[in-house]
Amino acid sequence: MTIEEIERTLQAITEQNAGYTARQQRLEETVQDVVALHQQVLRNHEARQQRLDDAFQKVAQAIEQLTQIASVTDSRLDSLEEGQAHTDARLDALIDAQIQLTQRVDTLTSDIAALNGRFERTDTRLDWITERLDQVAALQSENAAQIKALIAAQTKTDERVNELLNRNGQKQQPKAGSKKAKKATKKGGAAR
Repeated sequence: MTIEEIERTLQAITEQNAGYTARQQRLEETVQDVVALHQQVLRNHEARQQRLDDAFQKVAQAIEQLTQIASVTDSRLDSLEEGQAHTDARLDALIDAQIQLTQRVDTLTSDIAALNGRFERTDTRLDWITERLDQVAALQSENAAQIKALIAAQTKTDERVNELLNRNGQKQQPKAGSKKAKKATKKGGAAR
């Protein structure tokens, strides 16, 4: 090894030692923080212990009060039992009324079911009537078309009859020139 390599190695070791020293110092600070925290926890534990003792005393007082309340409640329950007999009689009457109401509701339900059956039959009849009305409307539409065709045919027939009548009327009343009358007749014949 050369001197330069040794110096670099020594310098690296010195730097590592400086890092170890800094780490050592941080560890010592951490240990001091942990010790301080532990002492704080102990102080808090003593305070909690005192609060628990106080809470247990309060619980003991509450249990004593609950015992007194329970004895008062027992005497009240005795008086409530007497009232319960009256309440039971009233409840029986209410149950009887409920039974009657249920019977009436059942009757009403069966009546409604019967009405629903009638409504269904009425709906069926209405559907049948609607179908028949649709058929009548279709037939009326066809009849209207046929009537229009008949009206058109009648109109044409009326026009031809009028035309024939007009021609016949022209033959009876000869015009000034007989040749012109013959030509008019031929024109009328061609129009047919």
